[in-house]
Amino acid sequence: MKITSRKMSWRTVIGAALTVAAVATLAGCAGGGGADAGAGNSKKIVAFLPPASDPYVANWLKAGTAEAAKAGYSIRVVTENSASATATQVQQVLGGGDLPALFVWWPVDPASQVGSLAQLHGSKVPVFQVNQLPVTGSEKYLTAYAGVSDLEIGKVAGKAAIEARDALRKSGAIAADAGGTAIVPNLPVGYGATVNRLGGFKEAIKGSGITVVDVGNATGFAAQDAFTLTSQMIAADRSKNFNLVYAPEDDFAVGAIRALSQAGYTPGKDVQVIGGSCHGDESQVANGKQFNTIIQGAGLEGQFAVNRMLQYLKNHKVANGTYIAPSTPDAVPTFPSTISTSNIIPTPVVQSADYASAKLWGTPVTQWCTY
Repeated sequence: MKITSRKMSWRTVIGAALTVAAVATLAGCAGGGGADAGAGNSKKIVAFLPPASDPYVANWLKAGTAEAAKAGYSIRVVTENSASATATQVQQVLGGGDLPALFVWWPVDPASQVGSLAQLHGSKVPVFQVNQLPVTGSEKYLTAYAGVSDLEIGKVAGKAAIEARDALRKSGAIAADAGGTAIVPNLPVGYGATVNRLGGFKEAIKGSGITVVDVGNATGFAAQDAFTLTSQMIAADRSKNFNLVYAPEDDFAVGAIRALSQAGYTPGKDVQVIGGSCHGDESQVANGKQFNTIIQGAGLEGQFAVNRMLQYLKNHKVANGTYIAPSTPDAVPTFPSTISTSNIIPTPVVQSADYASAKLWGTPVTQWCTY
């Protein structure tokens, strides 16, 4: 999936109010546990999704549909690209009289769609939000959340930055006691991923000695936008002797590497570029100019989210707290028999040298990252 589809899609276009606090407060969700009754013995799931013309959505749905079919469930998809259009569809579905066993809620504009979410909750059918963390105040209308956490991705990137700094020390590119100095060509202002990934990154490097000396914000989501921003930051920050660059999305890493190379740096040797979630041009990971990537598979997310929904439909139980699925390489792990209020996919780091051979849940990471 290319940046022009995913980055401007509904996975990262999250309001600034979307914070990790929302996950923590989801534990108090009024719709959790046995409060949701579902529609008798229905074997239908209705999923409100962004348009499946977005490859990320399409691959999430493909994997989710296959997972549902294993348990004899079908998924009816309702796709719209605006809050108002989705509101109309919600009213039509609720007024149709044929309620499903469960609703899947993937909002296109979370903050403005709380009213529609409340209407779904009022039907007494379980409601699972996916892919985007719930905005504050909407948790009470949800049974649970299942999907990715941008905060967690940021934390994983921060740990990778520490490893990248240590690699620079080992090679002699920086002094053995150097803490490391980082710049961050970040995503555009106003998006949840922009805030949460940087927040997780800073949390992970706390106490490591790494100093973030500059954070910029691109005006768009393409590699060219990252190139332009990084070029500007290099001009402003060269005197600060930075040796780490955190690019919150891999396409941003591609743009940053091009800017660094044109400015006379040698990525992978005198500066390390820390990658964000995978997809797009993987050549820089393969050739070692990008230190790492972080696995976020659309299919993996769809498979896991629907698995958690089906497990809930078996026992209608929700345990308070957050469950992060393990990143087992060779097989899909065994998940808990009772779901949590927040269920998060694994987003493991993979270093450049391991990218071609690494696996997650028995599938090569190159496949999770390519759709």
